[in-house]
Amino acid sequence: MSLPPSAVPRPRLVKRAEDSTSADPVRVGRRLGWLLPLAIAAALVAAIGWGLEGRRAAVLTEQVAELEAQVQVQRAEIAARQEHLESLRSVAAAVEEQVATLRLLVDRDPTAPVSPPPPPDAR
Repeated sequence: MSLPPSAVPRPRLVKRAEDSTSADPVRVGRRLGWLLPLAIAAALVAAIGWGLEGRRAAVLTEQVAELEAQVQVQRAEIAARQEHLESLRSVAAAVEEQVATLRLLVDRDPTAPVSPPPPPDAR
């Protein structure tokens, strides 16, 4: 047996007590009233943090510039010292050549006839 459509119970919408109070503008205002001071406080903290980070960034940028200048000075010193070492090496090579020539003179027989020294490129 089938029931006629009018006899089938239809679901009813029933408002709960919570739903009726949530629509109350006074309660909504009270609930949301703490959000504005919280948002203002969060914005204030963010602004202060942003300002502090900006100062720290400026200080660190300044330190980086100073360190880069020091690095340039040290690089110039290193280049000057390398240049000085190269000049010392060339002087040492010239002294070694003179010592080798003197050693040849010492090892030579004093009674032998004099012959011109070998050219430096012949080695």
